[in-house]
Amino acid sequence: MRYKKFGQTGKEVSVLGLGCMRFDPQNESLAIETILTALRLGINYLDTAPGYCQDKSEEFVGRALVELTPQEKEKVYISTKSTIYSDPTAEAVLRRIESQLKRLNKERIDFYNMWN
Repeated sequence: MRYKKFGQTGKEVSVLGLGCMRFDPQNESLAIETILTALRLGINYLDTAPGYCQDKSEEFVGRALVELTPQEKEKVYISTKSTIYSDPTAEAVLRRIESQLKRLNKERIDFYNMWN
């Protein structure tokens, strides 16, 4: 796998990422297996969102991350997002982020997007 430095962050991000939008919401085991396989192959960038897979994508990512050692988990970069429609205030965004951190089983979100 090839990696690129992300700006001046020091993060080495894989040139390929895994989009987590199209997992079957009824097949958690396949979603987790797919995520873990991607990570084993060197992909370390996962893109997810609250609305993906009928609101299950972030949970799938979080459950996959439980299978990693703390050192492995530290090298996985998560991108997630919210919208100005679902979270129109700063307080709403903060509540959303708190719930996303729990679902993702992470202490921080590496890349966060707001879109409309």
